[in-house]
Amino acid sequence: QTQSTWAGYHNMYKEYRDTSLCGAISQMYMDMAGRHRARANTIHVIRTAVIPPEKAKRGEIKIFSEGNPKFPLLNKISRAPIKKFKSVFQAKRPSLFNQ
Repeated sequence: QTQSTWAGYHNMYKEYRDTSLCGAISQMYMDMAGRHRARANTIHVIRTAVIPPEKAKRGEIKIFSEGNPKFPLLNKISRAPIKKFKSVFQAKRPSLFNQ
């Protein structure tokens, strides 16, 4: 794809995972608007292709194609098991990390 900016034209290579090419193009427009503030009329899509997982170049795409991706819970909060142990006010700050 090519993006037109005040400094000229910039070529970019992007990879997206989606069930269709139209969905991947929509992701690309949203991604370019969010990361680069690019408007849709300044983006020119040169070529689209469906590539096999082993030919992916980007790390975030390779993670899903290699097998079991892990999604750790970073802010698991331990709660009182019974209502009578629950307290509204605590004497210490809550810890947002796994204990």
